[in-house]
Amino acid sequence: MKHLLFSLSIGFATFAKAQTNVSGGIFTNTTWTLANSPYIVTGNIVVFPGKTLTIEPGVEVQFVSDMTFNTGNMIYLEIRGNLVANGTASDKIKFRSTTGAAYTDWYGINVKTSQGASFQMSNFELKNSFYGLMADTDLGNNTYTFDNCVFENNNYAIQLNAQCVYNNCLFKGNNVGQATQMVSGSLTANNCEFRNNIASFTYVNGPISVSNCLFEDNTNGFIGSSGSVVNCTFRNNDFGIGQGGSVQMTNCTFEYNGIGAQSISYSTLTNCAFENNGKALEIGDNCTLNGNNIVNNQSGITVVANNMQTISFQGNTVCGNVVYNLENQTDKNFQVNDICFCTTDSTEIENKIFDGYDDITKGLVNYSIYDDSCDQVLVSVIKVDLGGSTASLTEEEMPQLAFDMEHKRLFIADVKGEVAISIYNTLGARLAEVSLNENNNSVILDLPAGMFIAAIEGQTLVQPFKFQIVN
Repeated sequence: MKHLLFSLSIGFATFAKAQTNVSGGIFTNTTWTLANSPYIVTGNIVVFPGKTLTIEPGVEVQFVSDMTFNTGNMIYLEIRGNLVANGTASDKIKFRSTTGAAYTDWYGINVKTSQGASFQMSNFELKNSFYGLMADTDLGNNTYTFDNCVFENNNYAIQLNAQCVYNNCLFKGNNVGQATQMVSGSLTANNCEFRNNIASFTYVNGPISVSNCLFEDNTNGFIGSSGSVVNCTFRNNDFGIGQGGSVQMTNCTFEYNGIGAQSISYSTLTNCAFENNGKALEIGDNCTLNGNNIVNNQSGITVVANNMQTISFQGNTVCGNVVYNLENQTDKNFQVNDICFCTTDSTEIENKIFDGYDDITKGLVNYSIYDDSCDQVLVSVIKVDLGGSTASLTEEEMPQLAFDMEHKRLFIADVKGEVAISIYNTLGARLAEVSLNENNNSVILDLPAGMFIAAIEGQTLVQPFKFQIVN
């Protein structure tokens, strides 16, 4: 006879707690009550078609552990009918093994949607399972919302080809939080924490929408997924974002990661902060960087794109990175005139740019030198002619500047026609503008002691001209 075996053990002592052993088939609508919790699952359970298993808030469901780690021996809960497991924020339903250890020793919850099964679940904890919550068919048109849930120490926490929404959830210590969606589906996460996972989620089929989330102490924050990421923090991960993806990231913080964002392409990063990472950012084709601060990492921006014309830099600050501020790992030439390197010393800037000057297999990088406030360009450094409308002179054509420190006189040579020269201090403030030509090729500068930069207006210099005035 097929039936569900219940072994009810209730102690008679005043302080005894109920415990209900369960296994077998559920052939009638059944409710697991808080009064009879915990439910100890001693053998596989199957909820048959047309029948509903309802689990009350606060109930604990504990699966007898398979210490052999053979998934074929692991106990499971199979839903061919319906599962309703809605806890509350204060009384979560808990699914875990009897050991409660930080490893996987029961199979998981298998929803046989191919047989018409359904589930409603919120405010629950799912721990120690191998396959987590899974379905056997594509549910891409269905949306499942998980509120205030905890997924901890699972091999896979969620395996659903569906529109998955997580609000105020914790994913901790899983190999993978939400597993790869092979057919369809998406991921939305709001105010969630992803901690100590091998990967929080991987290769989401549809777009992700992630906001106000923390990714901390993971091997990978997430892998190969595309969509929107807003107001998130990536801290102390091996890879904040791993293996690329097309992402639109806004107001995000990356700190103390091995690599902040690895091999991203077709992406836009706006107002993000990268600090104290090993490598901050690795970018490929079709990337736009707007207003980001990339400071005090071992390495700042690494460029690996095939088509440099698809990359845009606008208003970024890249400073104080230990090895390089910018690495060109391609053989392409490009310019980064909208990056401020936080110094007016061209030698210091050059020492932190890795390009064809350092390795002839790489391309060259043109750049601009900003004032100390990063508001105004003092001079642009042109190593290679990239074409375009910017007026520029080659090193051979450039008028030569010289300074007589004793008489405070600035000279210009090899000049044709009238040349306007602006004088800046190291803070970027323009102190004077003079006009020189072949007949009037020098001027005495009435300036106090200090270091200054001379820039020829309307031209770009191969190297800026710096000079010093002493008392």
